[in-house]
Amino acid sequence: MHYLLPISPFSLRMNEPSFGSPNDDENIIETSTTSTSSRRRTRSKVWEHFKKVKLDSGEEKAVCKYCKKQYTGGTTKGTSHLLGHIPRCPKMKENGTNEPMTLRLEGATSMLCLENSKFDQDRSQMDLARMIMKHGYPLDMVEHEFFQIFVNNLQPSFRLVSKNTIRNDVMKVFSEERDRLYKYFDRLSCRISLNIDMWTSDQNLGYYCLTAHFIDDGWGLKKKIIAFTAVECPHDGNTLYKIVMERLLSWNLDKKICSITVTNASNNDIMVRELRNKLCSQSLLPLDGEVFHVRCIAHTLNLTVQDGLHEISSLLYKIRESAKYVRLTQQKKQNFDNAKSQVKLQHKKEVVVDCSTQWNSTYDMLESALELREAFFQLAETDHDYKYCPSNEEWEMGKVIRDCLKVFYICTKNFSSINFPTASILFSDICTIKLRLHMWQNSEYQYVRSMAYKMKQKFDKYWDECCLVLAIAVVLDPRFKMEVVTYYYNLIYGENAERHIMRVRLALNDLYLEYVGNDVGKKSLEDSSSAFPSQRDHDPDDFLSGFDKWLVQERSNYCFGSRKSELDLYLEERLFPRDEDFDILRFWQVDCPKFPKLSRLARDILAIPILTVTSEATFSTKSRIVDQYHTSLLPEIVEALVCGKDWLEAPTKRNLDFEAIDASPICVAFTADTSQTCSVREAT
Repeated sequence: MHYLLPISPFSLRMNEPSFGSPNDDENIIETSTTSTSSRRRTRSKVWEHFKKVKLDSGEEKAVCKYCKKQYTGGTTKGTSHLLGHIPRCPKMKENGTNEPMTLRLEGATSMLCLENSKFDQDRSQMDLARMIMKHGYPLDMVEHEFFQIFVNNLQPSFRLVSKNTIRNDVMKVFSEERDRLYKYFDRLSCRISLNIDMWTSDQNLGYYCLTAHFIDDGWGLKKKIIAFTAVECPHDGNTLYKIVMERLLSWNLDKKICSITVTNASNNDIMVRELRNKLCSQSLLPLDGEVFHVRCIAHTLNLTVQDGLHEISSLLYKIRESAKYVRLTQQKKQNFDNAKSQVKLQHKKEVVVDCSTQWNSTYDMLESALELREAFFQLAETDHDYKYCPSNEEWEMGKVIRDCLKVFYICTKNFSSINFPTASILFSDICTIKLRLHMWQNSEYQYVRSMAYKMKQKFDKYWDECCLVLAIAVVLDPRFKMEVVTYYYNLIYGENAERHIMRVRLALNDLYLEYVGNDVGKKSLEDSSSAFPSQRDHDPDDFLSGFDKWLVQERSNYCFGSRKSELDLYLEERLFPRDEDFDILRFWQVDCPKFPKLSRLARDILAIPILTVTSEATFSTKSRIVDQYHTSLLPEIVEALVCGKDWLEAPTKRNLDFEAIDASPICVAFTADTSQTCSVREAT
C-alpha cells in the first residue's frame, strides 16, 4: 500500500513529516509512469538521526542517536515510523537539531527536494514588506481577515504584524535598498541623465519624480527613481532647483550628470538654468552644458498639435456631437447604419468619440469621420433632428488639417512604441516636422499658414535647444553618422547648412576630446609640460589666456594628429545596414574594444531620455495623479513605496540569502503533469 501525494508547483511544508508506509523501501517520489528499472535509489535522510543495530536474535533495529529509543529497522519495514519520531524526539529538541522538513520544487531540474528548513519570522516579515512595496498593495492588507487566514494556513508559525509595524518595515526596506543603490551608483563608470515628471494630488501638494537614466556596465538601458518628493505651492523654479540639487548631493551624483529632461514649464526653465550654472561653475558638465537641457518631446508635440486642432475647433465640435448623436439611441444608430448602407460605406467602422486629454483620440475621431462623411450627408437628409453635419468646406478643411497632423501622429507613435526611447531615434522625425512647418508656411490655404505660424513658434523653441544633442546622438548611430545630419541640414538650412553642420562636427570633436582627456590624453599633456595652465585656470584679465588656450589645442592636435582618432576611424567606416532588429547598444557593446573612448561617449549620450512621461502617456495633455490611497499617507511613506517598487527586483536563487542546505537532500522526480499522483517511497 502506498500513500499518494499530488504534485503542485508550490513548495509543500510539513512540520511533522509522516509519509510513506511500513512496506515502503525507498524515500523517492516518482510518477506512476516511472519504470522500476529507471528508479533512482537514494539513502534516506532519516539515517542521519538513526543507526541500524542487529540483535543477537538476528532482528534488525533502528536506534535513535539522541534518545536511544529502538524501532523496527528491517529493510522491508520502511521509515515512516522513524520520520514520525524525529519531530517528537525530546533529546533531539534539546540538541537543537530538530528542524521541520520541507518539500521544495526545483524549477530548473523539475525535481522536488526534501530538505531541512528553519522558519525565520524576521525574514518572512521583511519579505511581506517587500511584496507590499513591489506590487503596490495597501499597508493595511495585513489586517484583512481572509489574508490572515490565508497566511495562517500556509505557515501557522508566522505572526502577522500590525499596519504600523509593516509601515516601519517598509521604511527599513527602503533604507536598505537605498544604501544598496547608492553603492551601485558609486561603482558605475558612466554619466547619468535625469528627467523630472510632475504628479498632482487632491491635496495641496505636488510630487516631483526625479528619475536617473543610464546604461549600465553590461550595456543595458536602465532607469531608477531617486526621488519622489512632495512640494507645496508655489512650485517655483528656485524651490525645484534646491530640491534637485539636494538630491544630487545626497546620492553623490552631482559629478556624474550628463543632461536633464523636463517639460516646457517656465519654472523648469529657471530650475535648469540655476542647475546648469551651478554645475558648470565646477566644470562638472560635458561640453560646458551645451547638451544639458533637453525638453520633453511629448510635451512639445502636445502643445504644438493643440494649436493645429484649434484651427478646426468648430469642425471638431460638429464631428464630436455627430458621433454622440448616432450613439444616443438604438434607433439613431440604426438610422446611421442605413445611411452607411445607402452610400455603400457599411464596411467602415463607427466614428469614435474622442477624449479631450488624449489628442491621438481626437486625430482618430477626425480620421474615421472623414471616411464616413458621405454617410453623415445622407443622415442629414433623412433625419431632420440631426443638426451637426459639417459643410463641404469644413470637411475639406478637416482633410487638409488631418494630413498636416499625421506627421505628428506618426512621429509620436514611433517613439511611444519603444520602452526606453533615447535621443538617437528621433532626429529624422524632428527634422521632418521642421521641414513640414516650413512648407506649410507657404501653403495656399490661409488657415494652414496661420496654423503653421503658431506651431512653429512652439516647435522652434524645442529645435533651438535640442537639435545639437539630437544630432550628436544620431551621429553615434552607425546606420547614419554625419551623413544624415548633412542630408537634413542641407534641406533645412539651404546655403547656410555648412555652418550648422560644422557646429555639430566641432561639438562632437570637443566632446570626444573631453572623454579622451578624462582618460589619458589630458594627463599626458599636463605631464609633458606643466608650465602651461589648463583652460580652467585661465584668468579673464590675462591677455595671454587666449594664447594658452590655443597652445593647449595645438598640443592636442600634435599628440592626436599623428594618427587618426577613434572618432575619425568610426566616421570613415561604411554605414551599418539599416535593419528593423538593429540594437544600437549591442553594436557599441561589441565594438567597445575597438573604440574604447568613443564607446564611453556613446554610452552617456545614448542614455539621454527624450520623454518625461511613460510611453503610454505620450499623447496625453493630462498630468499624472497620485491615487487617493497614497495621498492618505505621509509623504515620506509615499516616497518609500514609490521608490521601493521601482528598486526591488524579482529575486533569483543566486542572490537569495538561503541558509546552508544539506548536500544530499532527498530528491523526488515529478512529471510536467501536475495532476499526476506520485508515490512516496523510502531509500535504503
